Amino acid sequence: MKNAIASVSSRIFLMSLFLMAAVNAFAQEAGTTSQTNTTESHSSSTVPVPNDAQSWMSNPIVWVVGGVVLLLIIVLLVSNSRGNTSKSTVSRTTTTEVKVD
Repeated sequence: MKNAIASVSSRIFLMSLFLMAAVNAFAQEAGTTSQTNTTESHSSSTVPVPNDAQSWMSNPIVWVVGGVVLLLIIVLLVSNSRGNTSKSTVSRTTTTEVKVD
């Protein structure tokens, strides 16, 4: 039982570590991905570039695929922890000898 708990806890730890690394990688700033236009009145406006880092977050296909992947990971972890249970039978035989005098 302790081995199964240690195995599951180590897998959860590794999964959370990889998840944090992925979030950190996506959270990096993309640099200057916008263009600044100046008009005659000296006011500036920012025009987003079509390949902006924020455009992928607004795409619903990305959210659906991400949800499916997350669901698959959870199902795999739960089903794998169920398969690690060992089925063993323990039997004990006790023999007692009594001497009657």
